[in-house]
Amino acid sequence: MSRTRRKARHLGCSVRKRASGKLGFRFSLALPDGTTKQFSEGTDLLDTPDNLELMGKRAAVIGAEIHAGTFVYERWFPDAAM
Repeated sequence: MSRTRRKARHLGCSVRKRASGKLGFRFSLALPDGTTKQFSEGTDLLDTPDNLELMGKRAAVIGAEIHAGTFVYERWFPDAAM
């Protein structure tokens, strides 16, 4: 009999093209109660190669902060309602 292992949720950040044609961030955060929640924040940047590169760099920093436990939602997205 084999045991199934539960896959750990990925904590990090990625860039997604939204239905509007603009780019947005998608990321998972571990909450204080131990659960993980998915978040999505849009931007006004259109899906162009230059904007994808810029957003990719920002997503890498956000992901690193999430892994380090130093991510502050309000600092990156001050106008968002969490």
